[in-house]
Amino acid sequence: MFNQEEAPILQMPQMSLKISTTKFLLSTLCIILVAYSSSVALFGSGVLTEYLSYFSSAFGGGYKNCIVPLLIFFLFSVCCFFSKYSFWFLLFPITFLMDVYFPIGIVFGIPNDGQVASAFNTDPAEAIEFFKTVFGWTIVFPISAMAALLGSYFLSCKFKLEWSSNKFLIFVLVASIAISSGTFKAIHEGYKHTITAWKGISELKKAEAIQSKWNIKTVHPRKQIFVLVIGESARRDYMHAYGYPIANTPFMESKGTLIDGAVSADDYTIPSIQKMLTFSKVSNHSKDYANLEYNILDAANLAGFETYWFSNQGKINKKDTPITVFANRALHAKWLKESLDRSERVSDSELIPLLKKAVLENVPDNRSKFIVLHLMGSHSAVCERLIEQPLLGAVKNQYFQDPLCYVSSIKQTDSLLEKIDQTLRSSGKTYSVVYLSDHGVSHNEIQGKIVMNHASPASEHRSIPLYKFEDGETKLQKIKARKFMSNLTEGILYWLGISTKEVSHPRDLFSEEDQKDERNELEKLSGRRLDPSIDIRGK
Repeated sequence: MFNQEEAPILQMPQMSLKISTTKFLLSTLCIILVAYSSSVALFGSGVLTEYLSYFSSAFGGGYKNCIVPLLIFFLFSVCCFFSKYSFWFLLFPITFLMDVYFPIGIVFGIPNDGQVASAFNTDPAEAIEFFKTVFGWTIVFPISAMAALLGSYFLSCKFKLEWSSNKFLIFVLVASIAISSGTFKAIHEGYKHTITAWKGISELKKAEAIQSKWNIKTVHPRKQIFVLVIGESARRDYMHAYGYPIANTPFMESKGTLIDGAVSADDYTIPSIQKMLTFSKVSNHSKDYANLEYNILDAANLAGFETYWFSNQGKINKKDTPITVFANRALHAKWLKESLDRSERVSDSELIPLLKKAVLENVPDNRSKFIVLHLMGSHSAVCERLIEQPLLGAVKNQYFQDPLCYVSSIKQTDSLLEKIDQTLRSSGKTYSVVYLSDHGVSHNEIQGKIVMNHASPASEHRSIPLYKFEDGETKLQKIKARKFMSNLTEGILYWLGISTKEVSHPRDLFSEEDQKDERNELEKLSGRRLDPSIDIRGK
């Protein structure tokens, strides 16, 4: 038997084993918590959404393609535990930003110029509509992920868990891999576009002082009235005129010229309309807030047109967005919703009285009129846009309710075009009307339903309608031709009959000729996920 002095010596390994087991279990728990936190942060930043979209379209892959970026970010997170400084000044702020962005990133993906510009210029009503769609489980995950990260850190500090002996070398290696692999792309893109947006806002404050640089050469308008109708979020493959199986465009199919092949200038309203309504050389057209001195309203003013801008979209002040700046260059501008509280639902049809008044208004020298109508159209939260138009049927499965509302909203806009035609015909004046959309939408699943919105722009997101009708027409002409709306200002100059020093021979948007892809826009769209229209019949 052992004596009493020997007993403690034999019990020491057991105690050491017990301590080692506890540390092992705690370390395992910490690793699980860090893995969970890393996964949520990376999904929320939009990085994994981009990986999934790219690999699934390029290689037919799936979630297995997310393993590499997940593993890299997990290792980076673990390495940040080596020092309290790397944790609190590197990992914690990065993860916090990713988690705060989670409700947006899980839907919209990595921040881009359009998202950031829209965020800076959105109104309270639109913000509320957005958060209604994303709040719910999207809040639970980031909060729990931050709790997991902090919990794992405090556990590792309290129990002095050791993660590695060669800390600095491993940290540098993993951080280098993380940066080179694009793991922090969301942080970088968000910062870059935020700086650009701030610069843009600074420029807008000086917008009223910007002098037009157009040099008008000749003016030969063919009509007395020109109306440009800018729709919202309408993609052409949901229109019967372009082949959708539900009849929702009877007017567009009755007469005029329909272009099949128009590509919007951007995925989001503000950058898209800015690019559409300004002229620039190919080399610098990508600048977000450039070329205000070459906007189409100034060109029309200098050419002697009476100009108007009537909008059903919101306005806070004279310089809140580039769109507002353009509108204020018109000789007459009016917003149906002009205040901080723009939550009231207003029909696009309320633009008709403004149009009628402008058409009948006497102007000096009986000059031609250029009128812009900016619609709410098929804006996201599309079921809220159906003010006058009833649903075109019903769906058995609520999963498809939003697409049904979307199809019906197209019919509502088609009816508006018919009212515009009736108003202009009754005036007895000659007229020409061009209708197009600023961009389209994509299908995204949110809270168990298909939602038509701007999130994760897909293959058809920029496929928009382009349509023109004039007095005296009785038949419809369909033309299949590629047209880029980044060239819209040039097309409007041709339409209005204006020649300038900058664009001496503007091209006709409604010709049968394909436009050259001067800005490689199709290449940028080629890697996107496929997103065909949904036939809701029988759904």
